[in-house]
Amino acid sequence: MFTTEKVVSILRACGLMIADQRRLERRPGRYLPVPSGLHPRLAALLKERYPKGLYAHQARGIEAALAGHSVCLSTATASGKSLVFVAAAADLLLRDPAACVVAFYPARALIQDQMRKWRELLQPLGLRWGYIDGGVGMRERLRIVREHRLLLMTPDVTHAWLLPDLTEPPVRSFLDRLAIVILDEAHVYDGVFGSNFALFMRRLRAVSGVRQCISSTATLGDPEAFIATLTGFKPVVLGPESDGAPAAAKTLILARPDEEAGEAGAGGGRRRKGEFDVIVEFVRACAAAADSPFLGFADSRRMVERIVSASVHRQAPGSAGGAGGAGAEVAGATGAAGPQEAAAALEPEAALESEVAREPGAAVEPEAEGVAPAPDAEPALQGLLPYRAGYEDEDRHAIQEALTRGELRGVISTSALELGIDVGEVDLVVLLQPPSSVKAFWQRVGRAGRVRDGVCVVLDPSGTLADGLARYLDRPVEANRLYLDNRYLQYANALCAAVELNGLGAGGGSLARFESLPASFSRMLANELEPREAIPPDLAPLKQRALAGPHREFPLRNAVEREFQILGWGDRQLGSVTYSQALREAYPGAVYYYMARPYRVTHFDFGKARIRVHAERFYTTDPILQRMAFPRWPEGLLGLWTGEGGAFVAEAEMQVSERCTGFVETRGSAKERHEYGPESPYFTRPLNRFFETTGVVWWAPGVRLDELAAQAILGTFCDECGVQERDVGLGQFTSRLSPTGQGEVHGWCIYDATYGSLRLTRELAERFGEMARAAVSRLEDGSPARAQLERLAEALEGLRPAPLPQADLALPAPGQDDDWQVVVARGEPAMLMKGEASEEVVVEGYRYTPRGIVYDLRHPDASVRWQVSYDRIQPIHGVTRLVRWNLVTGEEQPL
Repeated sequence: MFTTEKVVSILRACGLMIADQRRLERRPGRYLPVPSGLHPRLAALLKERYPKGLYAHQARGIEAALAGHSVCLSTATASGKSLVFVAAAADLLLRDPAACVVAFYPARALIQDQMRKWRELLQPLGLRWGYIDGGVGMRERLRIVREHRLLLMTPDVTHAWLLPDLTEPPVRSFLDRLAIVILDEAHVYDGVFGSNFALFMRRLRAVSGVRQCISSTATLGDPEAFIATLTGFKPVVLGPESDGAPAAAKTLILARPDEEAGEAGAGGGRRRKGEFDVIVEFVRACAAAADSPFLGFADSRRMVERIVSASVHRQAPGSAGGAGGAGAEVAGATGAAGPQEAAAALEPEAALESEVAREPGAAVEPEAEGVAPAPDAEPALQGLLPYRAGYEDEDRHAIQEALTRGELRGVISTSALELGIDVGEVDLVVLLQPPSSVKAFWQRVGRAGRVRDGVCVVLDPSGTLADGLARYLDRPVEANRLYLDNRYLQYANALCAAVELNGLGAGGGSLARFESLPASFSRMLANELEPREAIPPDLAPLKQRALAGPHREFPLRNAVEREFQILGWGDRQLGSVTYSQALREAYPGAVYYYMARPYRVTHFDFGKARIRVHAERFYTTDPILQRMAFPRWPEGLLGLWTGEGGAFVAEAEMQVSERCTGFVETRGSAKERHEYGPESPYFTRPLNRFFETTGVVWWAPGVRLDELAAQAILGTFCDECGVQERDVGLGQFTSRLSPTGQGEVHGWCIYDATYGSLRLTRELAERFGEMARAAVSRLEDGSPARAQLERLAEALEGLRPAPLPQADLALPAPGQDDDWQVVVARGEPAMLMKGEASEEVVVEGYRYTPRGIVYDLRHPDASVRWQVSYDRIQPIHGVTRLVRWNLVTGEEQPL
């Protein structure tokens, strides 16, 4: 096992010093009698099982549930929260022979793990339960619903299958009798998933009889307000002060590189190791010393894959790809043995629009020399493995099982293993990067020392935690972020709700059931039930996609982005990515890692949402990304702060263009830059993601920041406000007019990376001066970037809120004026909207036809005539010049 002494020894051997150390002492249990209001058979069983009584929060939680209250249990990990909702469900099923219960788990693996707890309590009482997740066949699902009153389900399958099938008698009967909804691991419902789930819960309540919600989580800031927003039920909250469960002791260690222990460099000096090398060396040392499994956490999918790949490969320096040198970010994973990859052919799909990457010569066979082969049969699970979302279910399950049985030395995971999945007794948890949120810190720390004392190490290779562990121990847990005003999420859910209500024959009279949502949702839904208004152009593509079934097209976790399936040899499924993830991990020509094995992307098919790969050597690639933001002001301003000389900070609605123009490939110490284009063997043009969101821009006269300085502001904001860097983006902005009327401005912008926005950057705008000053300390003394930030902070001193200016002219929307129409002026750039494959074009002209207004676009081949409908062209805020055009006379007026 990993003791504190053993871990400290490993740290020192890796040249790491202890910068802070704290101990969380053991906590004794506090007990209360089994509640007398429980059904006699259940009460007798609990008294037999727990002769000391129940933990204090368990007893109080059961009492509140029996009284008909919704309940939120927000106590520590491994505190027995599940007993409360299992007992409440069992009591209802015993008392009411018609009542039904559904328990939602945010992951299929969690259902399998938690069934043991349901079985232990329900089986002796003669109660039955069923479970339905994505792995249960369609025919079986209706039988399970028909034969069980308690269902364990993922919200995903409920959304994608149960709600669209309301006309099926077993489904209709179950929902009519549904009384309690249970949410385990409620903290997971955050951001896009949480906002979508909140809309989903209102849809579920609109078509069922549910009257009570019981939720549980170890980490929630302001749980009462959050659960009320998430579910519409106001809960009784039992938080840390109510926690009666005993807890083992934990030692928390903050470690960073010892400046005196660097590697020997040229001339006899000491060379400081790179941050990635520090992480990899410590992971390798822990794996080598492990006599029981350990867990490591990193914040991104790519980082998890690269850490494992580099750690394992450096144990086998003679394998393909070379050692890569001390500075190589990734070397490979020739020693890793992953579970069997599933071989399942995808069903044909209608191709909307397709561009296929051309293969650079013959594909490398999996068995080719120097290439790690894809396994034909499941090998023994051992060593070090990665774990993240996007894996195939059988692979994730195999890793969990091997970890639980103690067959692995360790697992390096994203937040996917923060869930309360039973992974056996883990003595050591390593946070390989300082987590950006207090919530993530406690979720990860809670995975160690559930029975016996544990050790938790926070690696701080860049020395950013100036206040040590106090950053996490002395701060409250952040509130989850839900944003129900996202119009894209609203419309996707309105399309689903319309199908559901039409299936019930409920019609527009059911809109009152959605009164706790923004009024815009009800307007969208009413228009779907009884169409009276034209659909806005930016929502029209969603309506088109919904023809294939909105529940299928708009999964709960992805906003409105399509999901791409990654396929290897023989159609082996190698996980999935959204389009935004593909721009970072699986773009044409990329080396994509799955289970620490490298694969080259050879085909990128938009129409079928498929990415094809073949096995590759242990190289790495990084995308060349260009990010530009185009704020919409004055009408899109959400907040404005002004200073001297026209300086300003603004939160605004904006368009964002993320273009992947190629990639840089690293082979050992050699780097090669590859640009997409007509001569590229991978792709003929850049990939572009163009979307509406919100963000924060800043500008001060005479102050220009380089990317390093802007990145320091982004990092400070994420650390201070508990925002994951993957959820926001950093880019440059440009506008022909400042919101203060100063003329053309350009600079840096931090934006929300979600279609339609979650308003994640709102706090940055409100505290920008504070963030800019704090960012100075992240940069080295005397560096140009630090000097730039100091000038920026000085220029923004005294910022004060300003009234939001009004637009000079209200632009008529299509159909508002029969004679005049706002159009893109001739010769102006604009965006051609094609779902994920949007691209920048130049408008040559416009015409009125029997089909409506069409634009003539400039084509690379002058002999080609290219025209598209009016609603497929979107002006670029602050860049595209618009004019008013009279459909009758052809007259134009400038705006």
